[in-house]
Amino acid sequence: GLAVDREGFLWAASEGEALRISLGRSWSVYDSSLGLRGTVQAAIDLDDGTTLVATTTGLYASHHDAHDRVSFTPIATDRREVS
Repeated sequence: GLAVDREGFLWAASEGEALRISLGRSWSVYDSSLGLRGTVQAAIDLDDGTTLVATTTGLYASHHDAHDRVSFTPIATDRREVS
């Protein structure tokens, strides 16, 4: 699916990844290399800067390290589908 957030970013959900796109600026791909599992169903940016991504295996929250690199950890999962 596609959606635009309040900051004007375009979000695209596809099988296995969520894309955050800003035309005229850089864009990010969030996929299994960052900790996401399953097919992406929806994504949202929260006011505190956290990105939540819902997949077929659960809900994941973004975290930024000291170098501002992003990764995702599960905060709610369907244990039947998590490997």
